[in-house]
Amino acid sequence: MRPLPCVALASLLWACAEPDEARDIAPAGAGRPTTGRSQAGPAGAAPAPPVATRDALVVADEATHAALDGQYLVIVHSGAAGEPLPEGLLALARDPARAGSLVRLRSSRFKGLMPCYDIVIAGASTQLSEARARAAELEAAGVDHYVKPAGSYVGPDPRLDDLCAAESLGTCDTGLRFVVHVGDAPHLALQLEAEVAERAIGGSPTPPARLSEDGSVWATPLPVQQVADVRKGDPWTLHSLESERTLDCTVASFGAVTIGQPHFSWTQAEERPTGPGCGSPEPMARLSCSEPTVGEAWLARPGGSGPLSVITLTDPEATALSEADARLLVQQAEARLDAAQDQARAQGQPLQVRHLATGDSGTRLLQLELQTGEGESWCGGPDLSEVHSLVLGAPGPLVALHETTDRAVLALVEVDGAVRLVERDWTGSLVMLDASGTEICAWERAYCDCPC
Repeated sequence: MRPLPCVALASLLWACAEPDEARDIAPAGAGRPTTGRSQAGPAGAAPAPPVATRDALVVADEATHAALDGQYLVIVHSGAAGEPLPEGLLALARDPARAGSLVRLRSSRFKGLMPCYDIVIAGASTQLSEARARAAELEAAGVDHYVKPAGSYVGPDPRLDDLCAAESLGTCDTGLRFVVHVGDAPHLALQLEAEVAERAIGGSPTPPARLSEDGSVWATPLPVQQVADVRKGDPWTLHSLESERTLDCTVASFGAVTIGQPHFSWTQAEERPTGPGCGSPEPMARLSCSEPTVGEAWLARPGGSGPLSVITLTDPEATALSEADARLLVQQAEARLDAAQDQARAQGQPLQVRHLATGDSGTRLLQLELQTGEGESWCGGPDLSEVHSLVLGAPGPLVALHETTDRAVLALVEVDGAVRLVERDWTGSLVMLDASGTEICAWERAYCDCPC
């Protein structure tokens, strides 16, 4: 770790020697909130030029951020970037003789901190022992705080700043999140943009633990209070995609989870593997729910977000369609039917067409199966095998015709006036589509085995 010149930020730095071992520190996330404890500064703190204006504690310049490269930070406050600071903290900042020197930083500038937060520090040092000594002064004064290594200074990242400014950092719209089971516990798939996810899992202090006998699930805890816009203790409502159940849940903890089916040779290794054989770690939030959730597919929405309509569309059966439905399905699939007929003729096989449907007269799923021969299309097979799906409502199509080969259509979701369709493919991956049949977000379960 590069030592910092002692001439810079003299009121914040007490030593320029190499730090103690990082293992001695109790990790905490940059998103950890301050509590209602008194925030009086330590008695006798050395005065420093105030960084506060009359109404705000302004964010430090880039030179100040850069000077804290690799330091241990003594953090007294963290909150979403740009949000107003508590009045008590501002009062202390305007009274440096009482509070010592407080500096407001952008967490996104440091590799070791969760991005998208403003943090306020009351000290920093290259030595862990010195940072702890400062923390002890704050503890004696009743100031809530924690110590965290900043990691490397990485500077401004305009794309990351734009992501931080978004209302939600998840890649799905309308605030919905997929629910993934890790063991028996439901987890929110946070589905963060790569820049945010990388920072969120970068500081995990422990190696992953194997959570499934087949080696497809591994996880390590993330010792943080918040990841992106999801906080520990937040209420979430789970909506089943296969029944009418809804459950009240809260965020219990966070973890870096790797889910993926490894190649069969991985499981036959002479020595038992000590790490994942397929997939990449992603941040997830473990939920504590009022009832068990295993055995069903779920969507999650922040508690108190309002109603969510779920219409289950599973298990379509072969059926004779009404004249109107059959005509509409053929019209929607005309181009694909023509192409399939051409492929069948080239193959010298008849085109087999089958209709499937599920749902009631109000909302129903229509499917068109196209096949030649035995339908052997996997792994270079010569046959045609396709499924195309259309969701109809009373006034007409709710979700346009789109291909669903090797996918199960689970449910139609109506939220905030928007229609969404949720599907699951043969690997267990989940996708969400809009009314046009276009995929708008997905959670991918990695698959590294050979299906052929």
